[in-house]
Formats: sequence, C-alpha cells, structure tokens
Amino acid sequence: TSGTTGAPKGVMRDAAGHAVGLNLSISYLFNIHGPGDVAFTASDIGWVVGHSYIVYAPLLAGASTVLYEGKPVGTPDASAFWRVVEEYGVNMMFTAPTALRAI
Repeated sequence: TSGTTGAPKGVMRDAAGHAVGLNLSISYLFNIHGPGDVAFTASDIGWVVGHSYIVYAPLLAGASTVLYEGKPVGTPDASAFWRVVEEYGVNMMFTAPTALRAI
C-alpha cells in the first residue's frame, strides 16, 4: 500500500482467484478453449484488464495471443484493428468501449 500514513507496507494477496476468474471468463464469455484460438486484446498492457487478457487468460486457456505494439486507433488509421484480426486469424477481440467508438 502507499506510504501516505507512514512507511510503505506490503500486502499479502493470493492470485488463484484471479486466475480462476480469467480462465472461466475467457472460456465462457469469449469462447476461447485452447490451441487454434487466437485472442487479441487491444488495451494498454499496464492496465490490469490489459495484461490479464493479453497474457494470462490466453495462457491459462492454452490459446495464442496477439501482442500489439503501438496504438491501433487513429495511427495509421482505424482499420488497423481489422488488419490485425485478418492477419493473425483472431477469433476473439477485446478492447475498451472508447476504442470501439473511435473506429
């Protein structure tokens, strides 16, 4: 936690619940079940939902993931999302509503 009330202190937290939730959500909400499935999460990897669905959820499901470097909206154009989907055979795309509105 932050040191606003004194010296910084660590917090012990398990990660199993997060992993179980990610595995269930990518399987049941996004229909990703393993090899042959390709996930594309167009989010900032530093955002908790970003790294959860860019790295951990596809890994837990045994699927592939597309790690996109850059900003797909507006640079070079809004069709960048669809080029990534086509080029890599993506069958699950996840992004923020703001990005969807931009395209």
